[in-house]
Amino acid sequence: MEDFEAAFRFADVYADLGYFERAFKLRRGIWGRIEPRVSKDSYQPRCVEEIADLQLRVKALSMLAASCNDRGETHKALEYQQSATKMMEDVANFDILSPKVYINAKFEEAQYLRQIGEQTRALKILAEIRLALDRSPQNTNEFRLRMLRTSREIELSKLYRSIDPEALERLQVVITEHTALVAEDDHELLTARSELASCYNKAGCEKQALSEHEHILKIRNRESEFHYDTLVAKDDLAKSYSRVGRKDDAITMRESIIEALEKHATHIEIFYPMSLAVRFNYARSLFDVGDVQGALSVHREVLALRQKREQLGDFSWDILQSMEEVALSLFQLALDDYSNRAVHLEEALDLRHAIREIISELMNPKSPETYRIHRNAQRDTAVFYAELCEFDYNTLNGLNLPEEVEPSPMGLLHYAANLLRTTLSFQQQNFGEEDPDTIATLSELGCVLFRMAKCDHSSQKTQHYQAALECFLQIDRHAPEGVDYSIKNMNDLINTYNKLRRLKDATATLRRLLSLQGELLGVDAVETRTTANKFRAELRSRKDDDAAQKEADELERQYGLSSY
Repeated sequence: MEDFEAAFRFADVYADLGYFERAFKLRRGIWGRIEPRVSKDSYQPRCVEEIADLQLRVKALSMLAASCNDRGETHKALEYQQSATKMMEDVANFDILSPKVYINAKFEEAQYLRQIGEQTRALKILAEIRLALDRSPQNTNEFRLRMLRTSREIELSKLYRSIDPEALERLQVVITEHTALVAEDDHELLTARSELASCYNKAGCEKQALSEHEHILKIRNRESEFHYDTLVAKDDLAKSYSRVGRKDDAITMRESIIEALEKHATHIEIFYPMSLAVRFNYARSLFDVGDVQGALSVHREVLALRQKREQLGDFSWDILQSMEEVALSLFQLALDDYSNRAVHLEEALDLRHAIREIISELMNPKSPETYRIHRNAQRDTAVFYAELCEFDYNTLNGLNLPEEVEPSPMGLLHYAANLLRTTLSFQQQNFGEEDPDTIATLSELGCVLFRMAKCDHSSQKTQHYQAALECFLQIDRHAPEGVDYSIKNMNDLINTYNKLRRLKDATATLRRLLSLQGELLGVDAVETRTTANKFRAELRSRKDDDAAQKEADELERQYGLSSY
């Protein structure tokens, strides 16, 4: 027994330092030694030694599940964890086992369910755990922390389904109470604060998320700049930089993470989920600043490594994500590189077909995660076909398009709009109006309808603009204010108002946009100053309006704009 405990501790230290492969091999070895020790009959322990053996078996399974989760094999982790909890539930004289061991096992099971998108099942388990804790209250810090941990997971499960302001407030209260009970560098507290920051981002509270991530990294840096948890905190901060428009800072941060990962690849495996996610996000950052060829190169590398990960077990939905990004980069190259346009487009189209086939094979009606991925892929397909309208007829006619797609700008846009409407209807019914994926689909549908109006020379032009405006107004009503949603949407609203000659509405939205950018990005940001110049030009055009001229003068002073 002492040998097993020593091995468990070695594995824990390996995992804490980021030596995930060593931890996995050791825990798998422990389970291989423990598995034959307890026969099926011993599920009904009769003495202290047999009880200890059963608890050891449960612990070995739970630890092996944790290592599988570290490797990105969440479904395998859930399978091991469920085996551990069932083992305890099968014991006839259940009261002789430690309630703490059982509750911890069920808690881990709920976490894995939450990670794969099974929020309803996770909530049910967490509610049972909280009920059990309520029945046996204890006046100890450990008990209070367990209650807070359960409450936190309940609110997170709700927030992962949709952003509920009340759930977000309750999560803030839980983490404040947690902060009062432990030191500021407590690992679980920092994990909780990181999850809160992710919820802030999802809710559009970009500044709060950025502040949380900066605080977390400051504390993590005390351990080591190369510690796994420090690198995760850096990546989270880089995401916040991207969301508030600090794209160069995000690139610099991710380059430093990749450099650290490559130096320590002996123990932080290059194909582990976090390592691949950093490279994936780095490629996106390169794309955002116009380095499409660099982005494509990194995305191809990540795709190859993610495909290699399939050898570890579970199919990774991240593979589809990488295929999408490679296709997007190829499409952009086709726009920029006329000589190789057909080659780039054909490869992008082949990837889109491959994605559709993979999703059709893997669709599981019982999995909310699969439904969400399927609908997002359907949206991405629609956007891809809408973008094809940028090319001439000869280029389109040479592509292997589906039979139902007419190779003309309006034909492609109509096909895209129908796909997006189907996707949107499903998302609104199943995910709600405020879900980020629903908002993203609304945005894409509005943009497609706007392009249809620009291409259409018939009497339906105004109808298309009106339909696009309704999409953007729905986003304005339901999306939280934040860089990702509001700034893009306000620009779309302004353009649509101008096309419909609703100039007062366009000006009012422009004023809101400038205020939001000044608050989130700062008055000196390039994006803010661009909007300020645009607003100033609009005001100066009203030569006979003294109030407009005074407002333009104030803009020049506030944003340091050069006078006309």
